[in-house]
Amino acid sequence: MFSIASFSIFKKTENLQNKIDIFHDKLSDSSILFKRMVSTYLNNGSSKEFLETSKELHRIEKSADTLQRNIQERLYRHNLIPDSRADVLKLIGYIDEIINVYNSSAYKFTNEEPEIPEEYHKDILDLCNIVTSCVDNTAIASRAFFRDFNIIRDYSNKVQTLETEADKIASKLKKEIFSSNLPLANKMHLKGFVDAIDCIADKSEDTIDNLAIFAIKRDI
Repeated sequence: MFSIASFSIFKKTENLQNKIDIFHDKLSDSSILFKRMVSTYLNNGSSKEFLETSKELHRIEKSADTLQRNIQERLYRHNLIPDSRADVLKLIGYIDEIINVYNSSAYKFTNEEPEIPEEYHKDILDLCNIVTSCVDNTAIASRAFFRDFNIIRDYSNKVQTLETEADKIASKLKKEIFSSNLPLANKMHLKGFVDAIDCIADKSEDTIDNLAIFAIKRDI
């Protein structure tokens, strides 16, 4: 789709580069914590470990919001990378939305404490693994936007493939839930959690789609 020479968007903006690297680290940390949180919940319910992991995910979301505002301020106050500023701010915003969805999904588990029959545990874990892998590949592609466009396409394709796989697992799981003998209220409750997890992959795909546009614009 595009082939662009390796370069760095930062040049002499090392401090900004460090902040954006830290911001991407928060996205990767959110993936790790979310996967751990879901696994812990399925094994032990609202245990102390589960609640601590959920709180840590919330702290990361708050710190990411603060860092996003700091990056925005530096970009405008010091007139940094003016030719790419708007795209960088949009990209950071998309990444922040993924972290927010992780956090909102964590709150959903914490506040609603769903009863998830064991027969669905494997599919939920598979879905969780797929969506977090989708996010991890998005993070790699997003980091590449600031250093080396050449690898963006490969990771964009991976994200799109993973998002499609996540949709398949989510659809299969919801079909099984609605084919079960569970009360309708329980079915609808479980569907909400499947959709909440699957939404993370959707946000990743949205980010990748826009990232590809930003990269193409840099080549024009």
